[in-house]
Amino acid sequence: MATIYGTPGNDTLTGTALADSLFGLGGNDILRGLAGRDRLDGGSGNDTLNGGTGIDTLIGGTGNDRYIVDNTGDVVTEAANAGIDTVVSSVSYVLGSNLENLTLTGSSAINGTGNNLNNSITGNNAHNSLRGGAGNDTLMGGTDNNSGNDTLYGGDGNDVLFSKNFLSGGFRIGADVLYGGNGNDTLHGGNGAKNTLDGGSGNDTYIVFSTADIIVEAANAGTDTVVSSVSYTLGSNLENLTLTGNKNINGTGNSLNNYIAGNFGSDILYGGDGNDTLVAGIGNSYDDIFGTGIFYSYSGNNYLDGGDGNDSLQGGVGNDTLFGRNGNDNLDAGLFTNVGWGYIQDKSGNDYLDGGAGNDTLKGGVGSDTLLGGAGSDLLISVVGRGANPYVSVDFSGNDYLDGGVGNDTLQGGAGSDTLIGGDGFDSLVAGTGKRSEYSNYGEWVTSLFSGNNYLDGGAGNDTLVGALNNDTLMGGSGDDRLTGKEGNDVLTGGTGADTFVFLSPLEGLDTITDFSVGQGDKIEISAAGFGIAVGDTSKFSFSSNTLFFDTTALASLQSNSGFNPSTDIKVV
Repeated sequence: MATIYGTPGNDTLTGTALADSLFGLGGNDILRGLAGRDRLDGGSGNDTLNGGTGIDTLIGGTGNDRYIVDNTGDVVTEAANAGIDTVVSSVSYVLGSNLENLTLTGSSAINGTGNNLNNSITGNNAHNSLRGGAGNDTLMGGTDNNSGNDTLYGGDGNDVLFSKNFLSGGFRIGADVLYGGNGNDTLHGGNGAKNTLDGGSGNDTYIVFSTADIIVEAANAGTDTVVSSVSYTLGSNLENLTLTGNKNINGTGNSLNNYIAGNFGSDILYGGDGNDTLVAGIGNSYDDIFGTGIFYSYSGNNYLDGGDGNDSLQGGVGNDTLFGRNGNDNLDAGLFTNVGWGYIQDKSGNDYLDGGAGNDTLKGGVGSDTLLGGAGSDLLISVVGRGANPYVSVDFSGNDYLDGGVGNDTLQGGAGSDTLIGGDGFDSLVAGTGKRSEYSNYGEWVTSLFSGNNYLDGGAGNDTLVGALNNDTLMGGSGDDRLTGKEGNDVLTGGTGADTFVFLSPLEGLDTITDFSVGQGDKIEISAAGFGIAVGDTSKFSFSSNTLFFDTTALASLQSNSGFNPSTDIKVV
């Protein structure tokens, strides 16, 4: 039996085969008891205490101490707030008071249990049962690829459970069962194994690397997220799915209101039943998205299919295809507006937007887009944007195609040479007017300076068609239509019905009216303010050689004008 004292420095003290007492005193000491019933006291400093064989008493003192345990009778004593301490045990072990971490060693099937602190517990290469207890714990099933079939219980608290130590890399051999318990837990399934993950109550996150993993989630047990690097289908009671990596994988929702996000690869996302939010991955991805709810895409050529229901689909950079299907949908080709900071970011690409049945809103972006409203009262805008803080300016371009379909539609063109077709219903078609649109929070003024040779076709119904700066073609179709060519030399065709051709200024250009019909009740409407004349005053208008004049300025050529009389067929308002 020996009593050995160290120094205030870093000492290595070794006992005998008898019952020894070792005192490290100050410094970072290493104390080895060897055989016998030893008492080891590290004192101050970050000490390592190894009692050896026998039932030993280990006292770390202050500092971050490490206890080597090989006997279930070993006693570890640690004071409160005396450091972050670790027990390394080759036998089953329960952390006592004030001990934070536990690592199991050897190849025996042993167990490890935590306490009410925030513990880190790591298993060995055999079959382990690890229990975190209270506190926010981290549990790892093993330290290498040959770890056994482990069972991990997080217990209370927000726990993180690993089926293996991911720092070692490679593939995991063995099938583990992970129970999160109460709290918002994170469960890592590991590679190449059939693991069972049960988050318990709380908002849990499941990390999945294998299609063989099984996730068990109870109803009404929180809002849970699966993060997967493989194709994955959400099981019962799981709400959210995020795909990771850059492989081409798929994500599928369930009957709940899911949030599904793609990765950097070319993904296919299915929302399933429920009002879902689907987000195409950031990166050079080419994604297909199906579901009902809210959809976002970033870069790549993406396919977004809302399915039945009221959907919100937003494209991004790239040539996107958006289908709203049945329901009142909002489709945006990808002009991103940040209202809070007052900027607009162009999302270029030649996009295809199909609203389907329902009252839809379709918004094109930069690029040559195709917008099809389908049945219902739709709003189609080839470009859109506004800023809330203090000034924003954005250039728009692209030759767009807008088709309202059946219903009372509103179609708004943008820069470029656009084609607007209202279809059946009472439609409003407005050609784009610009190079640039500017918005200011100060004084709430708006200037629009857009251009392009546009084609507007109202179709059946009482339509309103408005041209832009350049030479536009406006076709009213059947119904009582209202056509305003505005600037440029425009071609206006009212079609059947009592149509109104509007002139806002004598400086707008020379328009051609192809089918003015007195018999059908067509009229020419003049803006009194724009022409600087009194309301109802038609005295300055004359008609000669199929041309309508204001003073000496030619306003319009009437190709069909039988019986036209300026005093009766013109109204000044």
